Amino acid sequence: MNKKKAFSFLLALLLLIITFSIKDVNAAESFKMEMNTTKSVGGGEYDIHVKVTNNGSDFTGTLRVIVTNKNYNRVGYDIDISIPKNAEKEYTVSVPVKGVMTNESVQGVILDKSKKNKFSQSFRGVLNQYSGYIEAGILSDHPGDLSFLDLGGKKIGNDTANQKIIKLKELSADNLKDELDNLQMLIIDDYDTTTINSGTMARIEDWNRNGGMLLLGTGNAALKVLSGFDKNYIDVTYNDVSSVSIPSASDTSSTFEIPYAIIDPGTAYEYKSEGLLLCSVSSGSMGIIPYKLADFKDHTNEVSSFLMYYYNDLLSYRADVDVDYVAPGADASASV
Repeated sequence: MNKKKAFSFLLALLLLIITFSIKDVNAAESFKMEMNTTKSVGGGEYDIHVKVTNNGSDFTGTLRVIVTNKNYNRVGYDIDISIPKNAEKEYTVSVPVKGVMTNESVQGVILDKSKKNKFSQSFRGVLNQYSGYIEAGILSDHPGDLSFLDLGGKKIGNDTANQKIIKLKELSADNLKDELDNLQMLIIDDYDTTTINSGTMARIEDWNRNGGMLLLGTGNAALKVLSGFDKNYIDVTYNDVSSVSIPSASDTSSTFEIPYAIIDPGTAYEYKSEGLLLCSVSSGSMGIIPYKLADFKDHTNEVSSFLMYYYNDLLSYRADVDVDYVAPGADASASV
């Protein structure tokens, strides 16, 4: 009889464990999350709107919204939530504009009363006020010659379900450092980078390593563009400038000449489409074009296909890795 009772107890315990395991799996599947961002009326805060749908049983717990601050640390903002079964609720978390990296992903996490992680999802680009855009800064002595870099509104991206439009923003030495966190891409063309102070140059490098996309136009302005960067950061050697004949888009029997920089790359770089030198830089990417982009101002039809390749290659070499934040005292093993 004792053996029979022991067997019954073990069987009941096993069924209980299986039940709770299934419950944990179902908890992750029972939630759906959507996220978008607006700016506060005063402009000093991002209002992160999180819509949570609960397809499971009544739930009470915590919604944690995790952003990356200016020190590249993941920081969580908690709000208590209570969502009945088969209900949908929207919550808003306000985050200081000056306190976050806008080009990094935002993570939404749902925790139960014991702070165990029941659901999590990451969203990239929600802190960019231009949803659906890649905010690209232009640093050039002649920014007006580069308006064609937006490709006339054509979408870019190898992921057809998540393509973006390039939105251009003219920059100067005065606002470059402050604007970097609002950018996903920085294009430097026909600009003397030796005039940029060391603090701002270091900031560009940090921004690039942490997911930013850096694109450098060279051609007959190669030394002008490359000289301000540390050799250990941009491991290339400029040798000379030549020229290349490019067929006209309107008349294939005619060509036009464009200066072409001859550059020896370091081992980190790969040759990609249309002469692009490309490498990954931690979470970001860097591309060096053998042409000065401003030289195409009168040949925008010819350069449009080049630009599509350049942008898509930059995007493909950029890491899309989210680092989970675990609050002090939270159960790290409970991550889903």
